Amino acid sequence: MFAKVPCECIYLNIRRPRLSLNPMVQVPCLLGLIPMLVRLRHIARHKSIDLIHYNECLDFVVGLVARSCRFPVVCHVRADGWPIWVQYILRGALRLFADIIIVPSNSTAEWIRNRSKELASRIRVIPDHAFDIGPYDPTLPGGTFREELRISEEAPLVIMVAKLQPDKGHLQFIRMAEIVHEHSKSTRFVIVGGPVEGHPREAQEIVRLGASAVKQGYLHMVGTRQDLPSVFSACDVFVHCPTYPDPYPTVVLLAMLMGKPAVCSRTGGMLEQIDDGITGILIPPDSPGSMASAVLDLIASPNRRRELGQAAIRKARDLYDPSGQARSIRREYEALVR
Repeated sequence: MFAKVPCECIYLNIRRPRLSLNPMVQVPCLLGLIPMLVRLRHIARHKSIDLIHYNECLDFVVGLVARSCRFPVVCHVRADGWPIWVQYILRGALRLFADIIIVPSNSTAEWIRNRSKELASRIRVIPDHAFDIGPYDPTLPGGTFREELRISEEAPLVIMVAKLQPDKGHLQFIRMAEIVHEHSKSTRFVIVGGPVEGHPREAQEIVRLGASAVKQGYLHMVGTRQDLPSVFSACDVFVHCPTYPDPYPTVVLLAMLMGKPAVCSRTGGMLEQIDDGITGILIPPDSPGSMASAVLDLIASPNRRRELGQAAIRKARDLYDPSGQARSIRREYEALVR
């Protein structure tokens, strides 16, 4: 992954705690952290380290190592929608270990700020832009993807791109497709995404619930794809409908960069990415009916789709700034080291 980066890379397999109150699940995970703690302390003490930055709040063992070695700590929190008991534990870990807390959106910042004035002063909102937009050209033709699935150029195409886990909203998307199909027989739907590692049953349940629509021919479930620019280019409407506050979904920015009108849940970072009625459409979470109405309105109005798509390109280009993200993070590093 980092072969071209001019720095030393050491790969360690961290066994994260699971979001479960079952001791039979947690105890093996916690015991597995002990050798990791020893290994990380050894590395930290024998390298010229000024600061430690860990990128997932469940990896609090890294913060523990940093504190034991008296290094300043940056924690990147990219998760939202936690159960209340998990939020309580993670806020406690952040109070103990994190000097600076970087979050991608105000939505993510909110659950950390909640009931903790101490943590509020440590939060820095820095949106994530660490991906290559070079291939995401809005003039790219999408005919190859349509041909592969035998979808005609005239058929309206609605896509969803997300891993197969229930809180991403696949079940709501499938129900929306059923509603839209009743009113527009020519419209086709595509779900792009594979199972989450370690959660095959969730993926199987989603596939099972979409089987009828797949059999009828108006829904395609294509698994993981490496040609996302072509996928986005082929669609007329993009949907991202998580039932939890997704912190700052990259797929929404990619759809915007490709000039596609996005129908998104009115929650999480999407409130900051989408201007409702200007660059896309916001709908209530877990509302297939509202989603279907928005999609039907868009597929019936090519001019409206173009207007939203062009506005989306302009906003996404304004939002996207990887060099700005890097400068902001570097400023936090320098302040802590000083």
